[in-house]
Amino acid sequence: MEELRLDDQESFYSYLRITPPMFDELSERVTPLIAKRDTKYRKALCGMKLAITLRHLATGDGYATLHYDFRVARTTIGLVVREVCNALVMELKHDVIDCPVDSDAWERVAKEFKTRWNVPHAR
Repeated sequence: MEELRLDDQESFYSYLRITPPMFDELSERVTPLIAKRDTKYRKALCGMKLAITLRHLATGDGYATLHYDFRVARTTIGLVVREVCNALVMELKHDVIDCPVDSDAWERVAKEFKTRWNVPHAR
């Protein structure tokens, strides 16, 4: 991801549907909620957790596909997506997510979310 980000920002955007500066903002905001420590058996996934989750949300790719894209076990991806989505909601709920009371309000929130974060499957 780092090579793509540095060498080809257009492809980075195409792959994750988010610009590098916006990725940095999200990463900065959710990392304290999702950070784990390296162990002697494995390295922590760090920023890859956010990238996996954004790819899943942006494309609807299944865990099997993401498993090959990111070289992370499917079971781990299932845990990561859930963890990062919860962190995104906790961190962004006051900035992005307004709790609507009717279907028209839900449609406006979904449209704004798609426009701001470029995540089309947020319904």
